[in-house]
Amino acid sequence: MANYLNELASTQVYEDYQTRTDRVNMLKQFKASALAGSAVAAYRLAKNYPQNSESFLKWMKVAINQNLTNAMLDMALILVEQGSVAGVQKAAGYLVQILRSNDSYVKTLAEDFLHNNHLLSAEVSRQMKGFTAGLSLAGFFACDNKSIRQPVSDTNNSIGIS
Repeated sequence: MANYLNELASTQVYEDYQTRTDRVNMLKQFKASALAGSAVAAYRLAKNYPQNSESFLKWMKVAINQNLTNAMLDMALILVEQGSVAGVQKAAGYLVQILRSNDSYVKTLAEDFLHNNHLLSAEVSRQMKGFTAGLSLAGFFACDNKSIRQPVSDTNNSIGIS
């Protein structure tokens, strides 16, 4: 039994060592790619650090500066969660960039997030100068009920009152 436990412990130590070695090598590859200009590598590298760490913020900023919408959305979620006015304004700026991008999947996620956060939605609308965040384009082109109503003339009066 003791032999089995020693064998199990040494196997576990080796697997832990191998996992850590693989992770370090992966991080080295991400860092090399990020330094070479890959926004996705910078984003994936950032996700390996604690959210409020300097390294996380550094690599997220690199990804955001290269217009990676995934990084913008993640940073917007973090900033809104912090609850400061400046954070909400900065988050709205990221969401405006996402809504103006061609990334339909992240746009959908951003719109869903805006539906649940009215303060942020109002700030995004303000920053987009008239664009109502979270609404489809069909909402902009829908007919106004006032323009559909036609005045009833006396000759078309169906009741017969003159």
